[in-house]
Amino acid sequence: MPPALTKFVLSIANAFLSFLTLMLAEIHRPRAGAWFGLAFLTRYTGALFVLLILFQKNVKKIVKSLFISGLVVLPWLIFNYIVLGHPFASMADSYALDVVERGLTTPFKPQDLFLMTGLGIPFALLYVKEMDFDLTDALMIFTSLIIVSRQLTTKVKVRRYLYDLSLPIAFLAVKGLNLLENPERIFYIILGVYLIGVVLIRYRLVP
Repeated sequence: MPPALTKFVLSIANAFLSFLTLMLAEIHRPRAGAWFGLAFLTRYTGALFVLLILFQKNVKKIVKSLFISGLVVLPWLIFNYIVLGHPFASMADSYALDVVERGLTTPFKPQDLFLMTGLGIPFALLYVKEMDFDLTDALMIFTSLIIVSRQLTTKVKVRRYLYDLSLPIAFLAVKGLNLLENPERIFYIILGVYLIGVVLIRYRLVP
């Protein structure tokens, strides 16, 4: 992939994670719907994250959040209808070009999970095992499950969609790391192993 295109793809992924983070930060407020709408427009495959709005546990807030999301997305649908003749034309094009074709050219590999989450998964699971969660923990766990479910149920596996997993895994891994003795020392060991792994994968020293 050309460097300019790589930077563009990463900027889109970072924008999506930023909007998703803002949505989680304001999950108790109806304007969480606005952040979800922006996240959805940034990456259509983020539609599943609408389920996070259910954590508001209030029918009026949920309806209001969904309505606000609709208002955010509506101008883009109108633009699609006027320019392309169908409100969902860009979504269909995105799926055909960005998901199916990209999946054929860049198939999923096991090391992709390592690149996207580092060695965070074992420490995240260590924290989850404690079964002592606040709302933020529950949101992060639920977000992780959504991302994994999306990856497992999609026929075409696209490696870069695992990038979304980096946010919740990092959050939970830090909490899991803090349960151990000498967490700072362990962190630097993990960082060293991760960097070595990245170099090995980057220069194709591992299959």
